[in-house]
Amino acid sequence: MKNVPHPTAVGIIPMFNRIAAAMIALPCLAVVVAIAHHPTAMGQSKEEAVATIVRATSSAQIIHGAIMVALLLLTAGLIQFSRQRGFGKPIVTVAIIAQCLALVMSFVAMTFDGFAIPEVAARCPTGASACLAPVITMLTLSGICVQVFTKLSFLLMALATLLWSAEFLVHDRLRLYGSAFAGTGAMLAWLVAHLGIGLGALQLWLLVRTITTLTPHTLLWAIAGQFIWYLLVAVWLATSFAPSHAVGSDL
Repeated sequence: MKNVPHPTAVGIIPMFNRIAAAMIALPCLAVVVAIAHHPTAMGQSKEEAVATIVRATSSAQIIHGAIMVALLLLTAGLIQFSRQRGFGKPIVTVAIIAQCLALVMSFVAMTFDGFAIPEVAARCPTGASACLAPVITMLTLSGICVQVFTKLSFLLMALATLLWSAEFLVHDRLRLYGSAFAGTGAMLAWLVAHLGIGLGALQLWLLVRTITTLTPHTLLWAIAGQFIWYLLVAVWLATSFAPSHAVGSDL
């Protein structure tokens, strides 16, 4: 029987990793750009706010649809990252479950914000007093749902980041702290582990204790550290050639 070479030997795993790295890095940049161009009706009267939402329907749908696709690609890339770290480790399994739940929460928030809210506002496009009150009530309830699900989404992302980073610290501790620490790969792993712990904790603190109302501006501040970590993970994946077999725990 002819021997079949291991996928690593023929470069299959590196190819998957590079694709996953692009699926992490490019969506991160796309989400930042989309949030920066997110339409807002804050600071306006009720009538003006409804009219602004109606006028921005098309752009809102495009922006939120793009964010949904970007987050889906990001999560797919992180699944490959989890595969690289080892699905059999409980901490990695919990991390990817948290990330997938975050994707679901974000999809709910984006559906409300980009599609349901414009449809509700379209029921009273002129802001006439006869239809304004029930529409404002529905918009307020929808806005609360957007706030809750968006915050839950990024809290779960921060939790996943903490778990993945903790796995690096535990599983690669000899490489990160011992005599095996050498080269670009070890430095990248060290950055992924330590910045992930710090930035994940910072995002949790910002979302729980500091940022009470999410706006495009405050959301960018809240997720900046998170996305820096994602970019580091993309670089690590693009330069990682085989599943991690470093000395350490199977936590």
